[in-house]
Amino acid sequence: MNLTADARDRFPRLRFELSDSMLEDFLTDEGWPKAKKFRDSKRNGWSFEPLTDSRQAWDKRYGPQPWSAAKDWGEEQ
Repeated sequence: MNLTADARDRFPRLRFELSDSMLEDFLTDEGWPKAKKFRDSKRNGWSFEPLTDSRQAWDKRYGPQPWSAAKDWGEEQ
């Protein structure tokens, strides 16, 4: 599943509001913890700073969140 589709599934209000370009603008905003578009000959995607750094930046910008116990990207919750 791609990032835009995942966001739409998790937050129904985004179903008709969120586009790929809007998501890219959000992720590459200077205040975000350095999300970078990744592309090679086989796949496209995004790379992010470590999960703990990203969560700290999010909490600072949007307020504290009830995060899962996961310590790294892709770790089971």
